[in-house]
Amino acid sequence: MLPYLEILGRAIPMYWLCGLAGLLLAGALAMLRQRGGRFRTPADDTLHLLLLCPVGAMLGAKAFQVIGFLFKHAAHPGFWTLKAWLGVLSGGGVFYGGLIGALAAMLLYIRKYGLDVWDAADLLTPSIPLFHAFGRLGCFCAGCCYGRGAAWGVAFTHSLSAPNGVPLVPVQLFEAGFNLLVLAALLLLRPERKRPGTLLPLYLLAYAAGRFALEFLRGDASRGVFLLSTSQWISLALLPAAAALLVRRLKTERTRIKMVATDLDGTLLHGDTSISDYTISVLEKCRAKGIKIVYATARDAGATDSALLELVDGSVCSNGAKAYIDNTLVYSRTIALDRLHDLLTAAGDAGIELDIEPERILAIADEPEAAEAVIQKYLPGDLRLLVREEGLLLVILHKEATKAKGTAALAAHWGIRRSEIAAFGDDTIDIDLLRYCGVGVAVSNALDNVKLAADDICGSNDDDGVARWLEEHIL
Repeated sequence: MLPYLEILGRAIPMYWLCGLAGLLLAGALAMLRQRGGRFRTPADDTLHLLLLCPVGAMLGAKAFQVIGFLFKHAAHPGFWTLKAWLGVLSGGGVFYGGLIGALAAMLLYIRKYGLDVWDAADLLTPSIPLFHAFGRLGCFCAGCCYGRGAAWGVAFTHSLSAPNGVPLVPVQLFEAGFNLLVLAALLLLRPERKRPGTLLPLYLLAYAAGRFALEFLRGDASRGVFLLSTSQWISLALLPAAAALLVRRLKTERTRIKMVATDLDGTLLHGDTSISDYTISVLEKCRAKGIKIVYATARDAGATDSALLELVDGSVCSNGAKAYIDNTLVYSRTIALDRLHDLLTAAGDAGIELDIEPERILAIADEPEAAEAVIQKYLPGDLRLLVREEGLLLVILHKEATKAKGTAALAAHWGIRRSEIAAFGDDTIDIDLLRYCGVGVAVSNALDNVKLAADDICGSNDDDGVARWLEEHIL
């Protein structure tokens, strides 16, 4: 169709231009997903992986291409000529080789820097079909990887590979469209939100099945043995391997959780602040399996019923200002009251009533918006302001007094990774906790923004939603 595009007097291969466009868009997609806050892979590591994986992909694609060239043409008289090898190395490559090379590069980086491999896989997997779709558009422009003859097909006029003037099935466009459908399914269904670590095996299953079928439409030279192409044999091998990996990930989901962090009011407790015998039984079963149970609550340390404390291994209190194991303080981020002179003066002048404690300051005013403006103006840099209860209550906390920070301190004490924690919440202040932990679950009575931030949604607090989720997914 259009093998080259002239830019500033130079003929640039469309295959490489399409590949570059796909690479940039795939990278942009990954960075946007990372910035969405649902993935634990840091932004700088995401960028490093986006730079490293294409290198691995190129090496793998070329390696497979060279292997294929050796098998097909080793006996050819011109096999060892420089012209023949330059022709091989200047081409695109084999997709499956590129996929293997990219995954190998990702695994090497993740192992070296101790990242969560399945979190990174969930983050990066949608970028694969996006990049591949543009790669197949490049194939169509160059006329390579062409289809069988068909009266209704597309006739190339300037192809470097396909027979020109012969109507051919535009299988490159079919595969590009198939990749975009897979991409749309992954992004819309978001299976990783409920089952972390399943996105890559699901993609591999979908692509292997689609590629196997599309290969029957290919018309380029013999590319396999025993009636099937090499890519079809690889697809047949990949299907059971991906299925086994998916099953393993689903089973691992039950065993990987070593810690549960749950909000109390509106989440674990009923609306009347009671806790059911059923929930108590489930929590006890979790602890019997060695799973640590932690409350992450806005309540002060002394405001939690002693009977509730007997059900847990640790507690995060005052929205993360303090964290305890038994009665031992293991994390504390309190407010330096001696630095609040300007704030206290301004609040008094504005008629703002302050309830001051080292863990938090509550501000109550007749005009909350005006009070918020005053507080923000005089708030020290190490503090943050939360607006609660539809703007009627303002809460001042230390910036590092968060449920996520307190939970992380307890997990570090027990040697538990964040990917091994399941968290439950219902309010805006729980969002950082849900995003930090390996699995974040919102109760069905949670605020809408909390549900959007969660990986999964369980039943309401009055229906023992937390306990039922734990029994279904962990026990």
